[in-house]
Amino acid sequence: MTEIFRRHEVLERLEGDEDLLRELVDLFLSQSWIQIGEMKAALAAGDAASVWHQAHSLKGAAAGLGAGALSFQAARLEKAGKEGDLEAVGALLQAVQEELSRFQQAVTS
Repeated sequence: MTEIFRRHEVLERLEGDEDLLRELVDLFLSQSWIQIGEMKAALAAGDAASVWHQAHSLKGAAAGLGAGALSFQAARLEKAGKEGDLEAVGALLQAVQEELSRFQQAVTS
């Protein structure tokens, strides 16, 4: 099972800077929820390429912030978007949203 948040690893890369970690997490969360909204709109418009682009961006940002489980789900969504599989995109977008909620809960608890 992939971890929700590898806090220790990220904090180590940030040389123990808790304030910077909080700032990065806040920025990541606000941007990620915007991306979820953009992907929902793209799905409604049948625009798989936009879903692919947003999922690719989210995957990388999540990986960089130690959100392994979210990055994994975003990679699955990215693949479906790239393949133009809008049916899969709908289910996977829900999984990404749920994982983002789990991440948010983990970092704010």
